Amino acid sequence: YKNHEILSRNDKTEDFLNALIHSMKYDPGSLREKLSTTRLGQSDYIEVTFDSTDPDLSAFVVNSVCVEFINHYTNIIKNTGERSVNYLSNLLAKKKESLNEKMSVLKHYKIKNGVLNLPEQAKILYGNMIEVQDRQGDLEKEIVAVSSAIRSIDAKFNARDRRYFEATQSRVNNDISLLKEKARALSNAYIDNDFDPTIKKSQDSLNVILTSRINDASDEYIYNPLATKQDLIAKKIALQVQLDLAKNSVNSLNQFHAKLLRQFSRLVPFEASIQSYERDIEIASQEYLDILDRYNSTT
Repeated sequence: YKNHEILSRNDKTEDFLNALIHSMKYDPGSLREKLSTTRLGQSDYIEVTFDSTDPDLSAFVVNSVCVEFINHYTNIIKNTGERSVNYLSNLLAKKKESLNEKMSVLKHYKIKNGVLNLPEQAKILYGNMIEVQDRQGDLEKEIVAVSSAIRSIDAKFNARDRRYFEATQSRVNNDISLLKEKARALSNAYIDNDFDPTIKKSQDSLNVILTSRINDASDEYIYNPLATKQDLIAKKIALQVQLDLAKNSVNSLNQFHAKLLRQFSRLVPFEASIQSYERDIEIASQEYLDILDRYNSTT
């Protein structure tokens, strides 16, 4: 009775109880002959009646049947619910474990390949490439303009002026070559360090020193055949220095752009793998949330 099991005819004691119930007309067949259940109209109420020679017996049978039915139905729902909760609890634990495993695989894949935040890394690299290309374009325009300005200055010198200037220029260039080398080194460092503003300040300071030295060098031409063209000489020296630095910066930017392109290309193969891992995580996460909702609802 506690286990809600039927009497077994293979057990002598249970078979005796079964025979006793039949003899007293409490067996299912006998009860169904006099017991009826009907729904009252369209309501949620059920009317149960039992016909017998004793009104107390009829009331007893009706009440007993109703109580046993309610208890039996409640027990079925409870047991089914408990089994469902236990099943969903185990399934939920497995889904959570599976989700954690997939997230761990993606995490270690990103760490191993150095792509912890692929979209952001790609965005930064692409932005740097655009910036480098813009700087390259500006420098190439500067090189064309400076070269044209130097040719224009050269055109204003006659053959005697050019011979004297070329003979003296090597000594002047030697004087400022050290400053130019420092300027090139700073330019390369500025590019290699992603255009660090602190290096830019050092560049500006060195340019001031370099300009001053160029002006000093041009003073050496005061008492020579080129004295009347002293300003042009100073301007040409400055433009030549500017041209050398611009060409050097273009070469450095080309190397830096190639480096960025290699880094950007390296990220492309990882994109497909990461998207696959993320899709697996998304599916596993949705499955976990669905089971969690069912578990909470069943509980």
